[in-house]
Amino acid sequence: MELLDEARETIVTAFEQAEPWVPPELALAEDRLRQDVDRLVAADELVNGYQARL
Repeated sequence: MELLDEARETIVTAFEQAEPWVPPELALAEDRLRQDVDRLVAADELVNGYQARL
C-alpha cells in the first residue's frame, strides 16, 4: 500500500507542476488564421458592395 501511495503522490505532484506544451507553430498558425479572416471579411464587403449596386 505504501508503494501505491508514493506512486499516487508522485503522479499528483508531477501533474501540479506540469507546464502545458504548445508547439511553436501554433503562434504562426494563429497569425495566419487572423490574416485569412481579415481577407475574407474584406472580400465579403466587396461582394456585398457589388451586390448592392446591382
